[in-house]
Amino acid sequence: MPTIAEKLAAYAIFNKALREQRLLRQPCEVCGMANANGHHDDYSKPLDVKWLCTTHHGQLHARTRAPRVKHPTPTDNLNTIWIPEREMRKRFRQRVQRLGGCVAAARAWNISPCTISDILNGRREPGPTLLHALGWAKDIRYKVVNRR
Repeated sequence: MPTIAEKLAAYAIFNKALREQRLLRQPCEVCGMANANGHHDDYSKPLDVKWLCTTHHGQLHARTRAPRVKHPTPTDNLNTIWIPEREMRKRFRQRVQRLGGCVAAARAWNISPCTISDILNGRREPGPTLLHALGWAKDIRYKVVNRR
């Protein structure tokens, strides 16, 4: 699986070629819709792309993406430990530090270092895939405060 750095490098070369008109957008290879997006099968070849419209690009990724795993829910395990959000961020910070920092953690979890920074600083919540990788699940509860 390519690293985020490899993907970003390929995107940069690809976009520069488009800007400089060394590469011209083509219609979708499936339906012929104009101004399709480039899809990389191999990030080591940044100018070798399949031209796909948004619909067919999404369908391709849906077929090639790993099947979604069932994320654990609080009722899956009677030994569930509930922690407040502040504690979750503290534990997340410890996991990131154990892996060697944001960049190393991003590589390990295949997400952007910016995403990790945003989670650590409270600008974003971890998504289900990252929570699953950490062995965590998010649960939202509502409490009846005043019965009438």
